[in-house]
Amino acid sequence: STAGWMLGVAERGRTLERWMDSEGEAARLLLQAGWRAPNTRLIWYALQVSLPVLVPPLVLVLSSVVAPETKPAVIFLYGVMAFIVAMLAPRWLLRRVAETRRHRIQREVPLFIHLLVLLFEAGLSTRQAFASLVREGRGVLPELGGEFELVLRQLDAGGDTAETLRGLAETLQVADLTSTLSVLRQMDRYGGEVREPLLDALAV
Repeated sequence: STAGWMLGVAERGRTLERWMDSEGEAARLLLQAGWRAPNTRLIWYALQVSLPVLVPPLVLVLSSVVAPETKPAVIFLYGVMAFIVAMLAPRWLLRRVAETRRHRIQREVPLFIHLLVLLFEAGLSTRQAFASLVREGRGVLPELGGEFELVLRQLDAGGDTAETLRGLAETLQVADLTSTLSVLRQMDRYGGEVREPLLDALAV
């Protein structure tokens, strides 16, 4: 079936990815890009293995048809170049998507901080503030709202607040958000005043 074929191709893509990426960059970039859905990951891993297989033969055929007088050695060189590009293109695309989304998250951080200050000053706990942001703030914080929905799920499953926030900061790698989450982690562990530390994180 088509689904079975896609799963097989994707599994080969994962194998290729593990061989090419011992540092786990792709897994981090997939999270930064927001590509968490199984189908999205399936398509990306399928591209990883199918493009290097399909693109070079296509380039060779087109080269021989468009310019039949081209020497075989030159056509072969075109094929090698096409293979290299096809191997690297999915990662280039993923990096670009992840970088673009990280910039969108960066732009949401100031509003995120001001909303947190208001919610904390209204007497909400950290978890209640996150729940309010997810429930009411998805329209104005589309990226961070989705991320904190996942944070809430982890907390509901028994996750430690400080560790969950640290994991989010390490995954997204958005400087202003990392500073903000660091303040929230300290508040969760030691308590203390809210407004000034959060606004100081915004000013850094």
